[in-house]
Amino acid sequence: MRYINNVFLESEHVFNEEGDRIAPPPHISWLCILAAGLVYPLYYDGTQVFRQGWDYMNDVWNYVDLLHIFLGYFNIYC
Repeated sequence: MRYINNVFLESEHVFNEEGDRIAPPPHISWLCILAAGLVYPLYYDGTQVFRQGWDYMNDVWNYVDLLHIFLGYFNIYC
C-alpha cells in the first residue's frame, strides 16, 4: 500500500498537459524493499517443501502461501 501511495498518489507527475493520467516510472528502491519482504515467506515455505515433500501440497493454506509469493514477485516484475 505504501508503494502505491508513494508512486501513484503522491507523485506530482501523474497527469500530462491534456489532463490525462500517465503511469509514473517505477520507484526501484521501493520495489527492492517489496522483494526483500518476500524473502522470508519464500525461505519459510521452501524449508517446508524440503521437509515435507509432496505432503506439503495437502494443505490448502500452502497454496495461498505460494500464491502470495508468486503474485508478489509477479507484481514487482510488472
